Amino acid sequence: MNPELQRLLITRYPQIFPNGDFPPRSGLGNGWFGLVDATCERLQFWTAHNHAPQLVAQQIKEKYGELKFYVSPLADSSPPRAEQQGMIWMASALSMQTCELCGAPGRWIGGIGPHVRCALHEQRRVHEPVPVLFYAPPEPIDQRGTEVGDLDGVLLLPDQTRRHLTAPTLAALAAEALEIGRELAQLIQVRPDELPAVEHP
Repeated sequence: MNPELQRLLITRYPQIFPNGDFPPRSGLGNGWFGLVDATCERLQFWTAHNHAPQLVAQQIKEKYGELKFYVSPLADSSPPRAEQQGMIWMASALSMQTCELCGAPGRWIGGIGPHVRCALHEQRRVHEPVPVLFYAPPEPIDQRGTEVGDLDGVLLLPDQTRRHLTAPTLAALAAEALEIGRELAQLIQVRPDELPAVEHP
């Protein structure tokens, strides 16, 4: 996972990353950002609203093609609740169906160096840059981590730069996504006319 996404997680969940650092040697692809983000959000929500113990991330890594999320409670906290452990197990299970590179639905591929890939990226390794799926951070930040105003979302490009998106550009993004969908359709033998139409505003 690239440093920008790691910083975004640290900014959003300072209680889970109290040292201001992402656990080293994670080996995560950018495509699993959404899984890690959602897991952190639910864990922190459960702490804030259901009196569950505060958990701290010890390791977040890929192992045998599966997301491993290791946490420990603060020194003065009780052990993780069953609900919190269930959230972590669910993220691990979903990771085995989520492309590590782009976040699209994928499949677990065994052998030497097991990994999870979608049809488009089956031959790529984690270190090869590809665009990741569009995501919209609730508090948009620029590359320095400061607020840049109201944005509709951010697209991460292969060179790890960000394209800030406002509403007029979303139609163009949808058209790009449709082209990717057509490539996937050819790979998985789905007729292009079965893909949903893109409505332009």
